[in-house]
Amino acid sequence: MHALALLVAIVAEDPAVLRNAPRDDAPAQATLWRGDWLEVRGETAGFLKVYDHRHERPGYVRPAIVRVHRLDEESAPELASVVRFLRDAGGAESLGIGYAALALRAAPAGADTTTEVFAAIGTMADRLARRASGRKTTSRDAALAGELEVAASYGVRFESVDGDLADGPARLCYDGEAWARVLATPGAAPLEKARAALFLASTRCQPAILSPAKQRAFNDRRLQALGDVDAAALVAWMGGRVRLARAEAFAFRTFDEARRGDGAAAAAKDEAAAVRELALTDRGVLAPEDLARYDETAMRVAAGRWASEPAPRETRKRAVAITTTPRAPGETCVRVVAVSGAAANDNGKPLAERCTYGVVWSSALRW
Repeated sequence: MHALALLVAIVAEDPAVLRNAPRDDAPAQATLWRGDWLEVRGETAGFLKVYDHRHERPGYVRPAIVRVHRLDEESAPELASVVRFLRDAGGAESLGIGYAALALRAAPAGADTTTEVFAAIGTMADRLARRASGRKTTSRDAALAGELEVAASYGVRFESVDGDLADGPARLCYDGEAWARVLATPGAAPLEKARAALFLASTRCQPAILSPAKQRAFNDRRLQALGDVDAAALVAWMGGRVRLARAEAFAFRTFDEARRGDGAAAAAKDEAAAVRELALTDRGVLAPEDLARYDETAMRVAAGRWASEPAPRETRKRAVAITTTPRAPGETCVRVVAVSGAAANDNGKPLAERCTYGVVWSSALRW
């Protein structure tokens, strides 16, 4: 078994040079970055003879800049332990993703650590994207670009999203495939499923300009992701974070149903769900970074409270009435019309009219 196992070297320091001969002054074949893996084919004159599959060329590297592993089932636990160590090591994301890819390849089918490795890939890929988005122009830019290429070579995909005036320039975002795999795994740990759902529900990588239909589709997806998480099974602060995300998503759905003007009952149901999630969130146990979000979510939920309020009962007979009429898509006109007196016979012409693209809550009407 060992004779047939693949021997691989993973680059641990960057930049590393792949040379065309076993000499330090030999011409360079390629520049390698942390996380690049090489197939080891022998050793000579203090160099490893390797084949670089990413650049499709053979060459030689010094053993000190790589870590050599046998790629078989027996090495899977060792590789998984390295992934656990690198998961939260800032600046080593491409190396960690490389080790995660090797761990997945070495792991036997149905291994318990597979979900944990995918969660690690999601964590490191998101951190690498954030690091690239916040990078200033420095001498490390070449290394960062190389590490992004290494991550991409393992199938990790990044997308560039345009920012708005508040968020500044475009930012790089991880597409979340590894987190989607974690969420779809029935036996995944509750904490990992919560992290996966929160990533997929995050609005950080939403484009600055998004049509109402796409906003609605995204909100439906994040509600579906968050719905697969049992908040009660989590530690209090993480459960609170999940409930805040749900409350925010239900509050948006309340607004969206009311904006379309054809789902009063659905809007009331969603608002009740948002209020429930917010009420179950204990602000006193939240992480410090979640306190501002709690306040913002509370404002969003409160803004839709009229959806669950009954319409006022007016017993007094009046000469005028308030009506709402749709005009352009998403636009509502509030009109004052006469119901008695001389003006009532003026071909239904309103006495006054105000149109808005905001949501008009009929239950908020007070005389």
